[in-house]
Amino acid sequence: MKFFIVIALAFYFYIPVSYSQLDSVRNETDKEIIDKIQVLHDKKIDTLVYYHVECTGYMTGPVSPDSCFAYDVKYLLWIDNQKYFIQRFDECFKYEPSNITSSFFDVVRHNFFRIKNNEIRNPQFTEVIKGKKVDLESFVDHSCINIFEIHIGSQSLTKKIDQYDLETKYVDGHLNKNYYTNKKSILIKLKMIAEKEVAFYNKNLHHKKDAH
Repeated sequence: MKFFIVIALAFYFYIPVSYSQLDSVRNETDKEIIDKIQVLHDKKIDTLVYYHVECTGYMTGPVSPDSCFAYDVKYLLWIDNQKYFIQRFDECFKYEPSNITSSFFDVVRHNFFRIKNNEIRNPQFTEVIKGKKVDLESFVDHSCINIFEIHIGSQSLTKKIDQYDLETKYVDGHLNKNYYTNKKSILIKLKMIAEKEVAFYNKNLHHKKDAH
């Protein structure tokens, strides 16, 4: 029998925005992404990845000091004619796609089934309660999760990497049994390369016009 323990994390940032506002923002951004995916499909492009990070209790920073605040930042990555692209989507601006290296898609294509069969597991540990060893599992409701929706031809999969699950080595002084296994996962390589490509793209980002 498994017991679950909840460890609460404090909010680092709090912005008084209603859920209805966030839902509206999310729908507008997603509509742009859906439209873009349709354009890519019309061009017979069948290798693409929808990538974003969802943080509960955290907020992304503004695009620039004089811009609106970007709550919902998402990315599409795809291959077109042996060239590799990335494009950002948020509620503040419209952005041009940009070329990236083949590194990200090299990992995806060469390790598709490893990625499909891997997962980052929740922290697990054993504690002695009333003289008996009990298996416990730790999770939080405030964390950042990297989400990948990968589409290659007729194959597709979704992978989520919870930052808390990945980084937690000890829980109340007990070693997380999944810590070292998580650190060896191919999903870590996928996450690291995606973050690198996104960081380089955002560093050189130019928006072409206001989205609204």
